[in-house]
Amino acid sequence: MLLYAHGDNDKTRWWHCSDGDGATFDYGGIAIDTSMMSNSSEASYARVYDYSIPDRNNSYTMFFMDNQGGTRHIRLATSDDAKNWTVDSNEVVTPQPQHDGNVSNPFFFKYDGDYLVAFHATSDNVYAMECGQNIDKENYVGEIMSPVSQDDGGVAGPFFIKDDAGSCYIYYVAGPRLETEIAYRKLTDQDDANSIALFDNS
Repeated sequence: MLLYAHGDNDKTRWWHCSDGDGATFDYGGIAIDTSMMSNSSEASYARVYDYSIPDRNNSYTMFFMDNQGGTRHIRLATSDDAKNWTVDSNEVVTPQPQHDGNVSNPFFFKYDGDYLVAFHATSDNVYAMECGQNIDKENYVGEIMSPVSQDDGGVAGPFFIKDDAGSCYIYYVAGPRLETEIAYRKLTDQDDANSIALFDNS
């Protein structure tokens, strides 16, 4: 079991849980940092999936946020051991006008057979984009979640979970930056929930 996190925004590190208790982790090293990309100042908010991209034959796939000259994109890295990573040269998600400048905090999932990335933006909404099985598409689906009254103006960091009964929940960060709380919503449309398939996180 591996854990990924950033402290300094210019690198993402990994830890290893050697005894499998899910509570005790030993520091392993740096997974990615800004030296692996040109003109980058941040490499953070990474999520790792047990997913092999068909035309790359890797074992693990990482999506993370990269800052290029003040504009934050979502990028891709691949690995065979979940510890040593190769960063792809192209962005997966490029900010669009409706995003108001930046995108961050990617979550990879399938919906009705399509491969998508959900993410939040400076606009304080959550969006989805079809990236394709080979992570080679950039087809924007649109906004999938916006703030309600208890969210205090913003939603970010989407993370999907399905229970044994097939219900789907989205956990997310609500509120203004540095004053946030963890919140969740349950998908009320069971057909929507049935259409969502999740990948294992490393």
